[in-house]
Amino acid sequence: MDFISDIVLRVRGLIDEPAIITIIWTLLGLVAWVSKKRVDSPEEKRFLLWTVLVMGLVLYPATMGLSMWDPYRYGYTPVGLLIVVGLLALWAAKQAYWMTTVMLIAATLAFTFGLKTSTNYWDYLIDPLVVVYSCFALLRLGYKKAYSGRSPASLGRVR
Repeated sequence: MDFISDIVLRVRGLIDEPAIITIIWTLLGLVAWVSKKRVDSPEEKRFLLWTVLVMGLVLYPATMGLSMWDPYRYGYTPVGLLIVVGLLALWAAKQAYWMTTVMLIAATLAFTFGLKTSTNYWDYLIDPLVVVYSCFALLRLGYKKAYSGRSPASLGRVR
């Protein structure tokens, strides 16, 4: 048991607790897998992937010291960040992107009630795992779009 708890503590030290959006996305993915039905549209999935990736690209490089600006500090008194996320949730609701809307509202409510140990709003919205997932999922979608309808034999030939 000590071995497993040691691994859990090391992983948690690297990535912290999962974000609320990560937890909900994982649960909805599990529901979709079990029920064999989509819980989102392809357009909403792309929107959510891009949103998470952009948030991660804004947050992580700057926070790691690649610029003098530190967006992570705005998560401690997140009035501006709450406004941006609120507007994003309203736009998502207008587009009928209900999964995205629910995720953003749930993350905001969890932050409001302090459901995680963190006091930073960013930690409720994104984490490194969901950003990496978004990056690879978008690359996969781009690859599938670029090569859809082409036979594997024709991929090696120059036209």
